[in-house]
Amino acid sequence: MGGSRKKHKTKVVDPLPPPKTPKKCHRIQEIPESERSVSPPPGYSNQSCFSCYFVFFIFTFLVGLMVGINVFQCHPHHDGCSKAEQVVARHCAMKLERTRHMVETTIPDFSMTPIGRDIAEKCMDMEDCLSAVRCSDLRFPHRLPERCKIFKFFHIDFAACRDKIIETDNLPTCVKKFMVAGPVPCDVLKEHLECYKESIGKICDNESSVFHYFVKTHIEDYGDMIGCELNKTE
Repeated sequence: MGGSRKKHKTKVVDPLPPPKTPKKCHRIQEIPESERSVSPPPGYSNQSCFSCYFVFFIFTFLVGLMVGINVFQCHPHHDGCSKAEQVVARHCAMKLERTRHMVETTIPDFSMTPIGRDIAEKCMDMEDCLSAVRCSDLRFPHRLPERCKIFKFFHIDFAACRDKIIETDNLPTCVKKFMVAGPVPCDVLKEHLECYKESIGKICDNESSVFHYFVKTHIEDYGDMIGCELNKTE
């Protein structure tokens, strides 16, 4: 049988690829239900929030109480006042409080700086306000009238004399020491007051009587404002 045999080609099969390694997954293990906590997650508890609000309320109340006490010291009682008069009285009470704070934190000086003039004008404005309120017992805080008089003296009564002093050449040393921009030191006031009074009499002539009256009536109050103990001058 001379026929040629057909050769069968052997089919080459590719080897199986290696198995793929599964990716690692980080799984969070679930807590068994029997072990789960029933408490709320951590955070601010209602009790701590309540404590914060309570402390804030107490602080606000105390601040309001302190402010109210300060205002009440010079706040009017409105018995027999009309509504319009009550409004004016409250306005005056606020002026009193502002003026009191300025007077207690500022010392008047013989040269009369702008802030001293401003306080003197506020004192006069306050007095005008009080004169318009007659239906209440609105009253001055302690020692405010005496201190306002000192500011008004340097601003009004002493103004003409101060102008003459400024225009005078070759002023005595004691006068120069008093005309500084600021309060007179206690030792200067004690040492040079008599010299200053004498010089005022020569420079200001007629106006000197006003200064002498001031020294006689208010020098102790002025000394108290600068923290200086003085004997009242006769």
